[in-house]
Amino acid sequence: MLAKIQGVVLKIQGVVLKKGARNDHISISLRQAAIPCLLVDQPQWWPDGDSPEQVTLVCGQFQQQSGGFLLSGDREQELLGLSGGSASPDYQTALATLQAWQPALPEKEPCVARWFSWLSEQNSRLLNFLGAERLVNLCLSKNGAVQLSMHPERRAILQGCVREIGNFMQETRAFLSGYEVFNAGRSRRSETGAVIS
Repeated sequence: MLAKIQGVVLKIQGVVLKKGARNDHISISLRQAAIPCLLVDQPQWWPDGDSPEQVTLVCGQFQQQSGGFLLSGDREQELLGLSGGSASPDYQTALATLQAWQPALPEKEPCVARWFSWLSEQNSRLLNFLGAERLVNLCLSKNGAVQLSMHPERRAILQGCVREIGNFMQETRAFLSGYEVFNAGRSRRSETGAVIS
């Protein structure tokens, strides 16, 4: 029986208790075995019995496996902020931007200079989709994915992200189509010897 218990203890990499105390039997035994132990409301453990060491518990799905990790130090703000990002992304503004989106209107004027201007505007529209405040970034960036995974309305936000990606693809097709028209217009003018305006 003792051998089975020791076998289990060797596999334990950390323990999180809902209730307990620093000096109860479980905490003392775990410390003696050099196993991190913390209480939910007191994220500290005492490996040597004297100096408290702050730790952060991270739980979730990691590579399709449920699990948890104890990270040394107080990492809560670092994990929430992730590289200086907001601890609470502004999904409502991003969703409002999605609702206000209108597709680009193709340039109808045959002037090459006007087409070039339209392509520049369209390029800016495409780059705007990748801005920090847009759903693509808020949902798909490394930092954004972690924050989104903890958001209670993640399903609706992800559905908005799918729509925004569809809008991005539509804008990309418009840009490529406009670029073909621009090149065709330049080719016709150079074949006829006309000066490109």
